[in-house]
Amino acid sequence: MLKVKNLKTNYGKIQALHGVSINVYKGEIVTIIGANGAGKTTLLNTISGILKSSAGKISFNGTDITNVPAEKIVRAGLVQSPEGRQIFPLLNVEENLQLGAYLRADKERIDEDLRRVHEMFPRLNERRKQLGGTLSGGEQQMLAIGRALMSKPELLLLDEPSLGLSPIFVQQIFEVIREINSQGTTILLVEQNAHVALQTADRGYVIATGQIIMDDDAKALLKHDSVRKAYLGG
Repeated sequence: MLKVKNLKTNYGKIQALHGVSINVYKGEIVTIIGANGAGKTTLLNTISGILKSSAGKISFNGTDITNVPAEKIVRAGLVQSPEGRQIFPLLNVEENLQLGAYLRADKERIDEDLRRVHEMFPRLNERRKQLGGTLSGGEQQMLAIGRALMSKPELLLLDEPSLGLSPIFVQQIFEVIREINSQGTTILLVEQNAHVALQTADRGYVIATGQIIMDDDAKALLKHDSVRKAYLGG
């Protein structure tokens, strides 16, 4: 579904990605783990069209989307839930979710997907008229994922969904990630919590200083000595 080949991205004169290559197949959950500043968010932002690459190629469902504008990539079915959630704080929960469907032409299906999001996140249903900025961190993360789902993605990019959340919210969020995947959405997950990410994913990539240094089945990475020492606390 997604093929990234030899991708390079710069911030001015500083090169952040050094020839990154990954593949994501339909139906998978694939995770990218790595330390702060390793290039995880840069990679997702380049795939989703927020950043421009300086070299390499990105294909989605067989179509070249390298440096295509972000809104066209969303229309194609590749949608990102960003790091830091970035919900609209002065809009209520319902309005935030409706904005996720802004580019959709199948207006008659939007209410159906809204019900699906409410079933997945009952707390959002309870807080429909509450301003986004007054929600807890965990509720804002639910809202950010719900908003992305309203775009009806084939491939959902999740950037640090557990960031700043309590353990109970982390557990809830990852249960929902599995549910979203079981309903047919392919997921590319960037996550600092390597343990929960690898427990959830089918396959994983390890990124360091803008390069993929390892990739394997997620269960194999969980057991790998160097991964355990670097990212799993020994």
